[in-house]
Amino acid sequence: MATNRVSRKDLEFLLSRVNAKLNSAWQLDNNPIYGGYELLVQDASDCFVLFGRVSPREMDSFLRGILYGYDQGVK
Repeated sequence: MATNRVSRKDLEFLLSRVNAKLNSAWQLDNNPIYGGYELLVQDASDCFVLFGRVSPREMDSFLRGILYGYDQGVK
């Protein structure tokens, strides 16, 4: 059984595509002790969580879903 591991580099690549398409500045925060990756947006004085701590595969699916949804809406 082959498994496809999702690395931080893969997630950062997807996030860069999301940021480019949405003209945003979202960031990834990784802390395996607390449960994996978190998607953040930095405000002038605060930091807000867009998507809570999830595994790398779940974050990969979430980012791919954003890209797919964006591409469907542009048509």
